[in-house]
This record gives sequence, C-alpha cells and structure tokens, in this order.
Amino acid sequence: MPFPPSEPRFPEYESWQRAYSLVTSLTSTSAPSVTSTTEVKLSYWLQNIIDAGWQPIEKILASKTPQLAFRYQKGVTRGKLIDMGIELPGQSLALVVTLTPKNSVEIQLKLQVHPSDEQAYLPNNLIVKVLDDKGINVMEAQARSGSSHVTLEFNAQIGERFSVNLELGNTNITENFVI
Repeated sequence: MPFPPSEPRFPEYESWQRAYSLVTSLTSTSAPSVTSTTEVKLSYWLQNIIDAGWQPIEKILASKTPQLAFRYQKGVTRGKLIDMGIELPGQSLALVVTLTPKNSVEIQLKLQVHPSDEQAYLPNNLIVKVLDDKGINVMEAQARSGSSHVTLEFNAQIGERFSVNLELGNTNITENFVI
C-alpha cells in the first residue's frame, strides 16, 4: 500500500497544485536583462582608441547617414547596434555616442538611440536612461509614436562613470561607460 490509510489522496488537487507551481515559476522569472561587463573608455576615443563593437555611424546606419551627417560635425562619434531580443525580433537599435571636449577635464556627451536600417521609427515606449555610478537614474527619455530618435545630452568629467539603460517591455540592456 503506497499511502498510509490516515492520509487521503486527492488527485485533482495534486494535479492543480503541480500546474499552479509550474505557472508560478514561469511567470515569476525575472525580465531579460543584459548588462555589459566591461566599461567603454570614452576618453580613449579622443586618442582614436575605440572599444570593440563601436563603429562609425556610416557603418551601422548606412541608409540614414545623409540625414545624420550635419548632427555629428564636432567631436568623436561612434555607434553600436543593440539587440533587444524578443521585444524586437530580428531588429536592433543603434546607440550613438558623441563626445566633444569642452576643456581639459570636461566632456560634452550626446547620446542618441536610432532605429536600425530596417525601421523608420523607434518602438513605442522605448525608455532610454542615464544612470550614475551607483545605478541611480539621473536622466531619461521615452520614445513616442513616430519617434525617429531619442536624444540625451549632458556634461561629464574625466574619470566619471555612468551607464545607459535601454528598456523596452520586459527587456533591459545596459552599457557601462567611463570618461
């Protein structure tokens, strides 16, 4: 006899309990999140030492380069394609960073997010955040319907650390930087 007579069995309840446990475990998993483990050293860009994966914007936004050319005449500009996974299957976003030295210790930064060449507009509700070195949100912008890009601008000093977080639905991608 597999069960003592004092413990009644309720197969329907046990089956429901297993199903509930499975659904709970599937829905309670954390949202996909990717954080770059390396810091992009932006001050090196001024010496033409560019981190892997960062390319001239002509290479990542080829069809949009004529419209963007006037925006990037000063400073050093590079871009990187960011895969947003299941939120944008088969599509990427372009994170574009422009640095312009203001003086020997301060850099002006212009961050832009563009749709990749396959799309004309950013996805609705894309949120772009700038986080300080403690991970605190200090600035953000949200794409609206028909947005062709999102821009954030700020100044930072040599040695300062920050991150850029792209959030779309349940997906978060974070790139870490140091000036």
